[in-house]
Amino acid sequence: MIGLIIIGLIMMIFLKVYFNSMWEYQQGEGFLVKKDYENAVTHYERSIKWYTPLNKYVNKSIDRLWEIGNILQNENNDKLALEAYISLRGSLYAVRSFYTPHKKWIEMADGKIADLIVKKEPYSEEDKKKTIEQRRREEMEVLKIDYAPNPFWAVVLEIGFIGWIGCAIGFIFLAFVNKDEFNNRKAALWGGLIITFYALWILGMVNA
Repeated sequence: MIGLIIIGLIMMIFLKVYFNSMWEYQQGEGFLVKKDYENAVTHYERSIKWYTPLNKYVNKSIDRLWEIGNILQNENNDKLALEAYISLRGSLYAVRSFYTPHKKWIEMADGKIADLIVKKEPYSEEDKKKTIEQRRREEMEVLKIDYAPNPFWAVVLEIGFIGWIGCAIGFIFLAFVNKDEFNNRKAALWGGLIITFYALWILGMVNA
């Protein structure tokens, strides 16, 4: 019974995330038709952040951000093109946990971002002495710095969260026998598990 409830809750969360991603993508499509690229980028980025595996709207939003970046580059709107590529890269980094989805797109976005940054007039005298290739190489080195979460603690975080929710449900259904009876023994057991898994969740978030 408890297992079915947990599965049901997970499915509800999955569907909410999926449909929010779909809605944001559709909003982005509406702005894209109007050539309102700035708002389109915002909604496509949000669609990606509502990430679920095998979500076609995430994939479509990635394609759209890349497409918008190319369009704006061809129109010499480097500022907004850079925003599109940064949104693409940033949204994918934002949804990673113990793995990073769509790494190839991050690598492609890194190259575009570096190209657009080095087109700008360098600010410092030191940078003015460098060649474009030197500056681009330095930008790529910065972009390639890996801030990936620790896989072990990411798994601990997931276990802690799922366990916390599951044990809270167990407490509700098993500690309260009926409206007039409260099972202290089961309450202590499930209450202890709630605290344990909640602590794991917090510990995972801090260390991941």
